[in-house]
Amino acid sequence: MKDKIELASWIFAGNIGLISFLSLFVAFVYDNKHIEASRVLRQYYKPYGLSYEVVKTSLNDYSTYVNKGIMLSIIHGLLTLTSIASITIWGVAVTAYTENRLFLFFSLDKEILMNQGIYLFWFILCLLLLGIVIFVNLIRLNKNPVSKGFLPKLKQIYDINFLVKQDADVNEIIFVTAPRIDIYRNHEIGDTPSYEFNIIFPIGFENMRFMVKLFNNEELVFRGYGKLSRVTGDRVLLGDTDFINDLIFNKLDISSRIELKVYDGDSKMRAKLSYTVSVDNNKVSYLVDKQLRNIQGRDIDEGIIKSISESDKLTFQNDLITD
Repeated sequence: MKDKIELASWIFAGNIGLISFLSLFVAFVYDNKHIEASRVLRQYYKPYGLSYEVVKTSLNDYSTYVNKGIMLSIIHGLLTLTSIASITIWGVAVTAYTENRLFLFFSLDKEILMNQGIYLFWFILCLLLLGIVIFVNLIRLNKNPVSKGFLPKLKQIYDINFLVKQDADVNEIIFVTAPRIDIYRNHEIGDTPSYEFNIIFPIGFENMRFMVKLFNNEELVFRGYGKLSRVTGDRVLLGDTDFINDLIFNKLDISSRIELKVYDGDSKMRAKLSYTVSVDNNKVSYLVDKQLRNIQGRDIDEGIIKSISESDKLTFQNDLITD
């Protein structure tokens, strides 16, 4: 019986050695990826001095880093089964070799010391295997290697509410990834023009409420507002073909500007940007110019933002004073 147990023990020792080496090798590879993911995440939370292209590349890289795939799950399963089998077989071997004689008191007797040493080594082995299984499982669950907690899922880092909880600089993030606003005049049959208002978000954030206010010589022409929620895809285009008319379009000259305010899911302002105009015949574009830091205090648009429904469509209010 002891010979059979010894043979089984050697077989399981070889198996656990091979699988442990493979598991640790793969785990360290993933751990290095997670270190890089953590670096990219910190850069994304505070994107000072970065361009949109760098931020977009970082988000794509983060998606790759946190994608664990099926390989690590298979290795974790094999390691768990092998560890349980090895602990059981070696436990049987220990009891057989010691004839189930465990002494809990200290003695200088050679047999007692040998039995205590065998049980101690088996206990250390159990802890070692358990530690490896836990370590691989933490890697599998995307444990953040440089701070507490786990790396967020890709969907979470596009959530404005989540970014606020992580103490990210939402104002800076929105400034770097600022949407573009285009207003077109299209000629139809009989030269009767139609108009089109488009706001293009290069990154699809979730739980974002926003307010677009257009001024001409500091006169408020109109305001448009909406909400982004449950966004699918990287880019979001919101458009409207009904609101803009001749009177409003004629106000869109070089004296006009746009102010964009972004709110979280609780309707609290988190970013405020200023846009400058670019006029090209029948197309008027507004590009981000600077971010405004005065986002504290009373907000006169808070009531409107709180009233936004779940619809992702744009809503407009015409504030133009006509003769």
